[in-house]
Amino acid sequence: MTSILTVPQPIVFFGGTFDPVHFGHVAVAHAALTELEPKSLIVLPAGNPYQRGRAPFASAQHRVEMLRLGLGLGLDPVNAINAVDANGNIRIDERELKREGATYTFDTLTEIRAEFGNAHPFFWLIGSDAFAKLDTWHRWRDLFKLTNFAVIMRAGTDSSPEWGVEFSAEIRSRETTSDQPVPNAGVWISLKTLPPPISSTAVRAALANHESIRAMVPLSVCDYIDKHHLYRFA
Repeated sequence: MTSILTVPQPIVFFGGTFDPVHFGHVAVAHAALTELEPKSLIVLPAGNPYQRGRAPFASAQHRVEMLRLGLGLGLDPVNAINAVDANGNIRIDERELKREGATYTFDTLTEIRAEFGNAHPFFWLIGSDAFAKLDTWHRWRDLFKLTNFAVIMRAGTDSSPEWGVEFSAEIRSRETTSDQPVPNAGVWISLKTLPPPISSTAVRAALANHESIRAMVPLSVCDYIDKHHLYRFA
């Protein structure tokens, strides 16, 4: 597939609590690599996402290790059965786990843009359900000064949400398509991939009920959860 961009290649960011990582996350990572053809895909596990109103169930250390296993990082192509990529252009950035207080995407992107400069376009991966509530995010308009958004349609969500008038006007004016040039920041596109209807909430609920999660989570992550007795009472 031809990338939506020529050069320079974009940097793509994938944030989330990953509590735990599951096949839906893996599918999103695959979609980003396939449809955006980035220079790198940077996965950002959240420390204390303010909109959730609670801390993650698993520790930062456990969530990072499950991400490494679920994305196949550090595995050779033969053994990376569940791996998204075995060639090293995915990495985990733990900065949000080390930040005290609430985690804001604006702060994270401000830091990263200062580090990278303007040499590459940025894309922030976001589910369509979260994108529909973008106007509740901290300094949401300023986010478009730092990044583009790549929106992933969630199963069961409306492809034409009823946005408020002001929000709709702002978002519609920034929509673009894969056959148009993409700037370093300021626009959003929809990805074609539809990930499987799996959620971390459903995984935790299955574990709490002593049900199998092998259809929802990579085997290496299943084994890790079992070994460390995670989510049994979530």
